[in-house]
Amino acid sequence: MKRWELKDIKTMELVEDDSAQSLSDGYARVKITHVAINQADVSAYMGRINVSHPIVPTRIATGLISEARGSRLNKGQRVLLSSYTKGDRNPPLFGIDKNGLLSEYVTVPIGAIYELASQDDDSFIDAGIKDVNALFVEDIALAINVIADLKLEKTQYIVLMGASHINCIIAELAIYYQAIPIIIDNDSDRLRVAADVGCYYVINTSEENALQKVLEITSGKLSDTLAFDTDSFSNASEVCSYLKHGGRVCLFGHNPAPEKLLSNLAPIVKNQLVMIGETSAGGAIESAINMLMNNIINVNSFIERTVSFDNAGETFNEMSSKGNYYKTVIKL
Repeated sequence: MKRWELKDIKTMELVEDDSAQSLSDGYARVKITHVAINQADVSAYMGRINVSHPIVPTRIATGLISEARGSRLNKGQRVLLSSYTKGDRNPPLFGIDKNGLLSEYVTVPIGAIYELASQDDDSFIDAGIKDVNALFVEDIALAINVIADLKLEKTQYIVLMGASHINCIIAELAIYYQAIPIIIDNDSDRLRVAADVGCYYVINTSEENALQKVLEITSGKLSDTLAFDTDSFSNASEVCSYLKHGGRVCLFGHNPAPEKLLSNLAPIVKNQLVMIGETSAGGAIESAINMLMNNIINVNSFIERTVSFDNAGETFNEMSSKGNYYKTVIKL
């Protein structure tokens, strides 16, 4: 069995281990098929998040059940593995607090396993949802929690800072809940993707004045809420100016240790804004799976590239020098 280990900061090594491991009740052995890399994984690689070395990186994967004890899971069943065990809002995270999933086989507690198709039902496959799309479940769950934190209501505006894939997912959810998303970015290609998933209002800061455009869209009222993706941006100096008096701001991201944020906090006091932080996808995993199952969320445009398992170490190194990226998938 092969696995990747983060031996030290920016030092990945492919390790081979053929030792047999016993399987306890309440655990399953899973053959990994696809793994996703997110910003928290890259931050751990770069040493921005303190982890105990060596550690196996990455926190979400799909796979096939090889063996399960004390469970109705069957051999060969397709599953999703997530740090967010059922009912746990802030669990220890794979790849950060304990060994992750970048391995040919992993042993995980049953609670970390979510079925992608039941034992006798291939409806998940029939619905056209692929394993790689399931890798966005934690992103969708985080987006659900952000919208809940903001208490977003029907017909309200939500400004989304940056056309990251999670902000695009938040925009899709806002439209589903009959709210009105406005995405602000300076990347025309990413704004085009945002428009393609249904976001009608996109503002390119390299071409127009964002504040004036927000005032125009909202008929001078400004936005009710704002979400800021700390995994993609660090300069929050102007974001509060887009909000009306009493508005709500959510700073969110998978990375529990984002880069130092730059911000002018005066408008928070002046306009009596409410500011919330969110890093958890807990409590919303099943809802996220259901939304994918029912085609409420479209994630097909958010996979930046797919790489082989053998190239995972090189991929981490490349991603460490690049920010603001979509999903990278490792295929085993």
